[in-house]
Amino acid sequence: MREKHIHNATVLALDQEFFTLYMAENSNGADGNSSYHSSLKSFTLTPGSNIQFSYPWSSDPKEGSIALHCIQGIITYNSWWRFSTYDFMQELRAADANPAFAAHLLYIDSPGGEVFGLNEAHNIIKSLTKPVYALVESHCCSAAYYLASAANKIYVTSPLSTVGSIGCVATLYNSKEYWEKIGIKDIDIYATKSIRKNKTYMDALDGKVKDYIAKILDPAMALFEGNVRGSRPGVDESVFEGDSYYAEEAQQLGLIDGVESLEVVAQKLLDQVDNRKLASQLSNLI
Repeated sequence: MREKHIHNATVLALDQEFFTLYMAENSNGADGNSSYHSSLKSFTLTPGSNIQFSYPWSSDPKEGSIALHCIQGIITYNSWWRFSTYDFMQELRAADANPAFAAHLLYIDSPGGEVFGLNEAHNIIKSLTKPVYALVESHCCSAAYYLASAANKIYVTSPLSTVGSIGCVATLYNSKEYWEKIGIKDIDIYATKSIRKNKTYMDALDGKVKDYIAKILDPAMALFEGNVRGSRPGVDESVFEGDSYYAEEAQQLGLIDGVESLEVVAQKLLDQVDNRKLASQLSNLI
C-alpha cells in the first residue's frame, strides 16, 4: 500500500517568466490568432531564442506559476503506471495550498476510463480557491470530460480535437465456455441466505442486463450528468446521449469555450489572476 502525503505531492509548474519571454519573441502565440494552435508536446523553443530553459514546466515553481495537471491516457482510480484520479486529487490540494501557484491548468488528452473517484475529483476542482482552466489536445471524452467540466473554462488546441462521449458503459467478459472446453469448471457455493450475491453480475453475463443497467450504470450516469449540468448550465440536452464532437460542434453545444493555443490559454489564466488581484485591492479600498 502506498503512503500518501498531500504536502509532498509534486506538481509541475508552467512558469510565468517563460511565457512572458516566449510570447515576446513569438507574437503569433500572444495575439490570439486562431490559426495558431500549439500544444504541450509541440511547445519548444524557436531557434536563436534567448530563453534559458527548454520547456515551460518545472517541479520547482516560482511565484506566479500555473500548476500543470496532465490528464493523459486511460483514467484509473489508483494505478502505478496510468493516470490515477487518487494521485490527481492529492496534487490538486497540494497546488492550491502552495502560494507559489497562482492558477491551475488541466492539460487533457484522454479517451476516458474508470468511473470511481471522478465525482470526488470533480468536487475538489470546483472547490479550488485559484482559477482552473482545461486545455484539450486530441481527446477529452467520457471520464476525462467529467474532470474537465469542473474547470472554469475549457479550450481545445485544434478544430479536430474530440470532446464528449458523456455516458457510462460496462464491458463484461464471459470466459466460462472457454474454460470448460479445456477442462476447467467453476463451482460456486453460496450460503443459504446469499440468494442475491453476485446475481446482478451473473445475470448480465447470461444476457439479462436489466438489473445491471438499473443498479450500476444508470446511477453513475445520473451523477455524471448532474455534475456536468451544474458546471456547464448552458450545455445542450443532446450531449447526454453519449456522442463525441469536433471543436466547432462541441462549442455550439456548450461543451467547450473555444479553440486556443497553449500560450493563449496560459495568458488568459494569468490575466484572470491579475484581474482577481485588482478586484481584491479595490474591494479593500472600499
